[in-house]
Amino acid sequence: PSSLDIEHCTITNGLYYGLSFGGLSEGNITNCNFINTNFGLKLFDVSNVNITNSIFSNNTTYGIGVYGESPILNISYSLFWDNQNDDHMENCPGWGNIWTQLEFLPECEVLYENPLFVDLNNYDFSLNDNSPCINTGNPNIIDIDNSISDIGANTYIQENCLIIGDINNDLFINILDVVQLVCFILESSSDCLEYNECNDINNDNIINVIDIITLVNIIIN
Repeated sequence: PSSLDIEHCTITNGLYYGLSFGGLSEGNITNCNFINTNFGLKLFDVSNVNITNSIFSNNTTYGIGVYGESPILNISYSLFWDNQNDDHMENCPGWGNIWTQLEFLPECEVLYENPLFVDLNNYDFSLNDNSPCINTGNPNIIDIDNSISDIGANTYIQENCLIIGDINNDLFINILDVVQLVCFILESSSDCLEYNECNDINNDNIINVIDIITLVNIIIN
């Protein structure tokens, strides 16, 4: 028995599998990319795997292959695109070279569209502005920009306020945000950011020293 949970990972150029589970193994795959491998994912034996918000694209055989009747695969809010032989297949009862289509229920919310990576050939798996993966992931998972989760390993960051306290929108809350907030309050520099909801740390519609104190406490804690 073994267990593997991965999230926000890209696995590419695998000669045989991007990832395989066998024996009594189990795992959770969340917001991952399986790109340009032979099998993106292959399940053997009595493995048990949960997948959500993941992309299986441009694999040379199958996006997912289930080998045998015993593996358990639970998949939701994921996308398949341009896998050479097929997207998801099963070999039951697990002998010979007889593969048949593995069917997913409509409620699995599986997509079959081009994910529109920024530059697939140069390994930039960021999402273009019009990607079907944006905000179409599991609605119970919220991305760092406070929107519904995206599908794939690379979160598409909205241009509006990301995180309360992240004044400079760099996805980190640190001393640089305190400097920006002080700059805004004192209006001492033309480089100060304009008002937005990120600046109002305590959400009282006033930007003042209390917001600085609240932000410092957030950083310390």
